[in-house]
Amino acid sequence: MTIAGLILASGRASRFGSDKRATLIDATTPMLHAVFRAFEALDGPVFSVIPLGDDFGLAACTAFGVIPVINANADTGMGDSLALGMKAIMAQGSVTGIIIGLADMPWVKPQTIALIAQTLAMKQQLVVPIYDEKPGHPRGLPAAAFSDLCSATGDEGARHLVDWSAAVRLTVDDEGILQDVDTPQDLAACRSQ
Repeated sequence: MTIAGLILASGRASRFGSDKRATLIDATTPMLHAVFRAFEALDGPVFSVIPLGDDFGLAACTAFGVIPVINANADTGMGDSLALGMKAIMAQGSVTGIIIGLADMPWVKPQTIALIAQTLAMKQQLVVPIYDEKPGHPRGLPAAAFSDLCSATGDEGARHLVDWSAAVRLTVDDEGILQDVDTPQDLAACRSQ
């Protein structure tokens, strides 16, 4: 069983006002580096969809051994990035499941990603992490869902392409699965917790 990672990192960050992926979450760690570091918990390859001309993203991919997938139309939304990333993963041929993560969720623990991967490999079903009875991200998807994700478009992502009500609900001790940074205020709130 090969479980790969797919990190969506080509968003516009319009509500943040700058490239939030490069913003430090502590004294030394850019947000994207923290996400890539957490995905090192996977044994399989990790891919990241980044925009065309993204020197910061390419350098981060190189530093962490992440396979870049270039989205020349990053402004079209998360769904298009998801479809592009899925096509790159399916071209590998040996991947049996993926964990899809977001570049603006830097506080997810590596052990959470490892637990999602273990559950996905064992059950071969959708996996949603739960903290405090709330569903979060990243999420695990078996190979059976891959072709559906290739048709994602716009800003919807996988929300309407798979039946998340049928997913394994995996309770984790990780508030990071709910900590999404869309604005500078979100970042300040997460840092203070």
